[in-house]
This record gives sequence, structure tokens and C-alpha cells, in this order.
Amino acid sequence: MSDFRTVYVSVGNSDNRLAQSEWVDFACSTFAKVQASAREVFGVWWSAPDSPFQNACIAASLHSTEIIPLQAALTLLRRSHRQSSVAWAEAMDVVMI
Repeated sequence: MSDFRTVYVSVGNSDNRLAQSEWVDFACSTFAKVQASAREVFGVWWSAPDSPFQNACIAASLHSTEIIPLQAALTLLRRSHRQSSVAWAEAMDVVMI
């Protein structure tokens, strides 16, 4: 088993708890923390500008030793931005077809 994991970190502001400038700061700060820990970033996605929801996602490859510290850092970040959660998904079996 590889020591690297593909992870997807998603954040949102669909409840409009954050002003636009706060949302941008939260999303960009989240991405910066993931990028600082990642071996490689595969992509960054944002909701459409005309969507009623504000969401963003980053996919990256992380060494297994980076997972717990990054999750802790993201927990502090979401709390400081009054957010109830950050979605974290790991792709355990990535298959190239």
C-alpha cells in the first residue's frame, strides 16, 4: 500500500454565513494549507458564478504523515471562519483505466 493518499477537501458557504470577502479568505486559506502539505495538487474546482451555492474543492496527493496535522489545521481554520464542517474524502483505490 502506498504511503500517499488522494484526498478531496471541500468547503462551502451555502448558508451565507460568510460575507463574500470572508468566503474568499476561507476558501483560499483552505487551499493554501492543502497545497503546503501536498506532494501534488491535481485540481481546484469552484461552484459556477450563477449557482445559488458557494462551494469549492481541491484534490491533492498527501503523504500519510501529513493527514492528521492537515486535518487539525483545517479544523482550526473552519472554526475561525464560523463554519460547521470541512468535507474530507480519501480515494483509497485509484485505478487508472
